[in-house]
Amino acid sequence: MFDFFVLFFTIISWYYIFLPDFKASSLDTKLKSKCYILTIHLFIVWFAFYLPYSLSNQIVLLTLLFCSLSDVYDQSIYPVVLIPAILIGLLDYRAVSIDYCIGLVTFIALLICIYFEKMGLGDALIYLIIGLNFSFENANYILITACFILLSCQLTHSKVKHPFVPYLLVSFLLVRLLIP
Repeated sequence: MFDFFVLFFTIISWYYIFLPDFKASSLDTKLKSKCYILTIHLFIVWFAFYLPYSLSNQIVLLTLLFCSLSDVYDQSIYPVVLIPAILIGLLDYRAVSIDYCIGLVTFIALLICIYFEKMGLGDALIYLIIGLNFSFENANYILITACFILLSCQLTHSKVKHPFVPYLLVSFLLVRLLIP
């Protein structure tokens, strides 16, 4: 029942973004044709049903994919997309352990980075979602891997400003493949 509940809210929140009548004006210029929306829906269906992960992993992965695409194009993240991943993390009960305490200390360090404008709020929300859904230990591995990937890209293209969420997506895929 929990998986159905989460899947239902995931589909509603993602469909809200692509619904023509309720779209924000900034999205109207991005999604003009029906063919573009159809390819996105086909890609979502392929991505959701052919990956060998559980439903919660697929929802978090799709959330990361949507956030990385919006971060690349708009340098912003739509909060509606984050709702299903936050629900999964909050409704999945785990006992508080040292892993969560270390992750919360890391998240407070990220909030300090946000305060000094070294990192965006969307990046920290993505980190929190990964930490809630998996473990903060895996989230720290993902964050460190994303930083190394970004540093390697910064060395080759030093004058280009890179959004951070696509690197989080790539590192999420790498870490989830290496650490099952």
